[in-house]
Amino acid sequence: METLTIGRAVGLLFLLICVSLLTSKARVRVDFRYHSPMGTIEEFRDLWCFTSAEWSVQGGKLFFNSV
Repeated sequence: METLTIGRAVGLLFLLICVSLLTSKARVRVDFRYHSPMGTIEEFRDLWCFTSAEWSVQGGKLFFNSV
């Protein structure tokens, strides 16, 4: 059985964080594409853009901010 080194653990943690960010970004896009034509952008903002740190809606368009 292989021993888990600190470097390997850090690499796995980084991979997990990247996958988590990618899946949440995809979910935000799906929800935006649902709320936009429905005219419920305010609901979308309440759900996803509460801090506007990672993404925001301006002029009916979804923007992903670099963190």
